[in-house]
Amino acid sequence: MTGRLSRQRLVTLVVVCGAVLFVFWQLQPGWLLSRATPTGSDVGGNVWTPGFMRDHLFPHGRITGWAPDWHAGFPVMVFYFPLPTVAIALLGAVLPSEVAFKLVTATGLLGLPVAAWAFGRLAGFRFPAPALMSAASVMFLFDHFQPQPRGGDVISTVRSEFAYSIGLAVALVFLGLIARGLAGPRGHEQSLAGPRGHEQSLAGPPRHRAVGAALLAVVGLCHLYDMTFALVGAAVLFAVRPDRRRLIQLTAIVGVGLLLIGFWLLPFAARLGLTTGGLYPPPSHQLQNIFPFLDTCSERSACRPGQFLTAQVWHLLPVFMLALAAVGLSIVRRLRAGVGLAVLAVLMAAAYPIQPIHRLQSDRFLPFWFLCIYLLAALGLSELVHEAQALRSRRSRRYAQSPGRGDGTLVAPLVAMVSVVVLVGLPFLIDAEDPLAHALDSAASLITGPAQASLRDGAELRRTAHEVPLDRSTAKRVASTWRALLRLSEVRVRLERSKTAAAATPVVDMVDQKIKDHVIALSRAYTGVETAK
Repeated sequence: MTGRLSRQRLVTLVVVCGAVLFVFWQLQPGWLLSRATPTGSDVGGNVWTPGFMRDHLFPHGRITGWAPDWHAGFPVMVFYFPLPTVAIALLGAVLPSEVAFKLVTATGLLGLPVAAWAFGRLAGFRFPAPALMSAASVMFLFDHFQPQPRGGDVISTVRSEFAYSIGLAVALVFLGLIARGLAGPRGHEQSLAGPRGHEQSLAGPPRHRAVGAALLAVVGLCHLYDMTFALVGAAVLFAVRPDRRRLIQLTAIVGVGLLLIGFWLLPFAARLGLTTGGLYPPPSHQLQNIFPFLDTCSERSACRPGQFLTAQVWHLLPVFMLALAAVGLSIVRRLRAGVGLAVLAVLMAAAYPIQPIHRLQSDRFLPFWFLCIYLLAALGLSELVHEAQALRSRRSRRYAQSPGRGDGTLVAPLVAMVSVVVLVGLPFLIDAEDPLAHALDSAASLITGPAQASLRDGAELRRTAHEVPLDRSTAKRVASTWRALLRLSEVRVRLERSKTAAAATPVVDMVDQKIKDHVIALSRAYTGVETAK
């Protein structure tokens, strides 16, 4: 038994370390550790904040304040979550600020495979479920079918949602500690109908409850959506087996955690009415966003608004099938943490169309839905492997055969990790699509009207004619036109989301015409070069 446990630990170590190293490698360590300034989307604004905090807020013993920049000033870290920025500012005292920024940004991505394993381990799921959850989290990180950054994955993180990804990893560990109270004395799941007298207290020993409160405080200072996920998850795990003693302990954990961040949370809540509301998701696209594999297209040029490319979402169908198997097995075997995880997934999916908090952008709940599905899929695969092992043992005893030497529980996480590396890594070995063409196609999928066709024509032109050699003056003019077209596409997407206002219609028509003119100008520039040849 000791030898088998050692092999399990070795396999777990290989899978978890392999997942972290794979993510680290895909983040391009050379750039991650370089002095290059990170840019892209909102990152340019976030790069500014740690320096201002270090030079102007820290000397006054504050992490929030007022900056005189940008349109006569604005509040700094009053309406956004300060902990990651504080970490960047502190790390920047010993490392170059650019390196410190990128290392903290990557923390959530590198920590999620470890956090997923910790959740499975603390929740008491038997081997190989924790290792499989670590591997499944890598698939979640590199999912790129989402039409806009929502949080948690790599694309969202490098586009400035790094606070979300850090808080998500910490929230998983917090939920693992809460789920630990559902585990038996030896760390294995008890049934829902297990005797109450032999239950552990919520989150284990007192020191674990103190750690749980501290983790909740960290989550709250990272991102509001992550804290919502953590609080709802804790309530679900308690509701799976309610108990007066656990209620008192859970109240103490949550209460202490909120008190620790009250210095920032209370002013934030009091001034929340001064902020703008979130974006309402298009009603016709809600089902596709929750189940992307239900409505797909083979080529981006043939995609209707709300559709996803088959090549980007085909893997979600087997993942959902495994998740359904996990739900069924959790109910049959009365695995409390498995049932709680399934309920949490449903609640996060329901929060997207229902939008329980009016001022919050409800599609930010979707990453929690997909992460729960991936974790359930890992649990389902683990339980199916155990079922296959048990079936083989029964057949061996029935026919008086030797049980064989293979151990599926040891092989499954290794095979899963290799499969994840292949599925995720192969696209990176192929020449990547031009990012500007991809951005234009993405914008076209989010709008309607004449500009949709113009943007798709521009994307196709970028792919086919971008390598045409141009003289210096023409190349400079073409590059400027491409940048202007990209900015116009971003403006057009924003107008699409707010076009219910009648006053916006003339502006939409004007932007559509400008987009068309830019595409025509680019086409003429490349056509002129080809004609001159």
